[in-house]
Amino acid sequence: MLFVICLSVTTADAAPVTINWNDVRQTMDGFGAAQVGGINFTNDHDLAHYLYTWPEPQRSQVMDLAYSQTLGIGLTIHRSKVLTSLESSVGNWNYTDTKQVWLMKQAALRSTAMKLIGSVWTPPPWMKNNSSMVGGSLNLSSYSYFAEYLSRYVNEYAAANGVSIYGVSMANEPNAQVNWASCYWTSAQIAQFLGTFMVTIPAKLIAPETSDWDLIDTYLTDTYNNTNARAKLDIAAGHLYGGNPANSSWAIGYGKRLWQTEASIRWTPWTMSDSLNWAKAIHEGLSIAGISAWLWWNLALWQDTGSLMSLDNSSTGAFSVSKTFWVLGNFSKFIRPGFVRIGATANPAAGVFTSAYKDPSSGQLVIVAINQNTTSANLTFTPQGFTLLTATPHVTSSTQNLVAQSPVSLASGVTVPAQSVVTYVQTPASDFNTWANAPNARALAGDFNGDGLADIALVGGNGWVTIPVALGLGNGKFTVTNNNRWDFAGLANAPGAQVVVGDVDHDGCDDLIATGAQYWSTIPIARSNCNGTFVVWNQPNATIPGLATAVGVKALSSDVDNDGRDDLILVGGQNWNYIPVAFSQGNGYFTVTTYVVNPAGTFTTWAQDPYSRAVTTDVNGDGRGDIILTHGNGWTTIPVAMSDGCGSFPAGQS
Repeated sequence: MLFVICLSVTTADAAPVTINWNDVRQTMDGFGAAQVGGINFTNDHDLAHYLYTWPEPQRSQVMDLAYSQTLGIGLTIHRSKVLTSLESSVGNWNYTDTKQVWLMKQAALRSTAMKLIGSVWTPPPWMKNNSSMVGGSLNLSSYSYFAEYLSRYVNEYAAANGVSIYGVSMANEPNAQVNWASCYWTSAQIAQFLGTFMVTIPAKLIAPETSDWDLIDTYLTDTYNNTNARAKLDIAAGHLYGGNPANSSWAIGYGKRLWQTEASIRWTPWTMSDSLNWAKAIHEGLSIAGISAWLWWNLALWQDTGSLMSLDNSSTGAFSVSKTFWVLGNFSKFIRPGFVRIGATANPAAGVFTSAYKDPSSGQLVIVAINQNTTSANLTFTPQGFTLLTATPHVTSSTQNLVAQSPVSLASGVTVPAQSVVTYVQTPASDFNTWANAPNARALAGDFNGDGLADIALVGGNGWVTIPVALGLGNGKFTVTNNNRWDFAGLANAPGAQVVVGDVDHDGCDDLIATGAQYWSTIPIARSNCNGTFVVWNQPNATIPGLATAVGVKALSSDVDNDGRDDLILVGGQNWNYIPVAFSQGNGYFTVTTYVVNPAGTFTTWAQDPYSRAVTTDVNGDGRGDIILTHGNGWTTIPVAMSDGCGSFPAGQS
């Protein structure tokens, strides 16, 4: 894998970015995508069908990538269609919506912050003046029926399907003349419906979702001027098929939130150059227009180049992920619902765009930098009202997809690689302290980035899917990373699991080694990338996993044979007269010895004392790790087992 290094800089030509901690702008609601259903494939396109029928496990992988913050980009808004089959004729209610409901539930399963919204492409034809799915307008005599239709969707439909609807949009693109499900509305009609007929619902009311972003206020003018209608409107929304994404809306001045709820077509999502255009459009929406949410159109369709993902082969389940998907992740994965945008220089240099956000609860800072240029861009940051620390950059470029880099000092400035989007995440140490107090969390000391300074890793917390690491700065301060490693974090929490620290591959950076859980047949290792992140090795071993489950076993790590690689040592097993040693081969595999300790019944017996503690260090300076026992009940000696470099400890000394 190719890594782009985001270096700290002090160059004179760096573009200045001022960030004002106390200049609080809009609160973020989230980022999302749609996967809408329909009653047919002609004029009410059933696009949910493609992902719903995709084979497993790829279908779940798509959902993980989209909606899981740990396994993917953490989208928190899922948009569906309010189907006309909900009320196919007066009073004939039907809440069955198998495909869309499955998608809603799967999205919500992956995020407790999920917002499910539904948009009305068209009211049922019987309510309209042309009795058709396409075009026409809502009969005035049907306004009260339509109000009940929306109410039923967020109440009875939601209850029947076990979902919670956050918001409902009364119209999808009321200005557009198209040949699919649609309905025309005017500004006056929207205001009349909201002000006179719309009932109170336990969800946000969204309007008007015009296809042209610049038409939002045109279609809400009468609503703004109607007190009752304005009170019913919660979110003003539009699409990005026309208009300037930097243009704001009067709605914000009326205390309404502004959402961009559909975008595609303007540029392809598959190339880096076009993805940078999308990144700029998102930036302009957030930093200039003041939007609180940004949504793409289709999440995943069959062999489609306009979706965030393309479902390529229904036999194998193969799918492709667009570059814009990852660019969107530079925002959605880190700028979480409830974060607020804070004042920052929006365009510090030609082709360079920056924005900043903070979590009011934890104090976490997120900076998103976009560099459209073909050369790297140097930035310096001037903080107002806070202190700059170190941050972890996450890079999306032509060769990388949201890849975490080594931490950088924000106070020293940064270099943003050419044609890339980089998200800098500064995590306050207070989060680490909270994690350290989590049930079953264990703190392990080591040098996880190879800088010669002591760091702290946390493992074993209940339900964790990450490995928090506090990287020491040498002055009593730390920078915090929290790398997604569900494939190790869950194992470290298994009953009986012990985790030890050692450099198993001789790269100068400490790794994490797990053993001791029942039924394991492997030795899991979180191998450090030397930047606070890890990759996982989990190779089979026929001996150590079983021995490590013995009563009283203590796991240790040290370089027993002086080859530069730390090995795994077990002591204290009940009735043992030997010391198992797993010699690291530097690639996740181990060679095991179980030599008897002579004289028999001395050191191994002492190690079985339930009060004893075992540590490893090079006692005699020969470069080999030895074993020391302390704290035995009634002891007046310090037992030491000297390594001979071959896995044998011939002399138990005290």
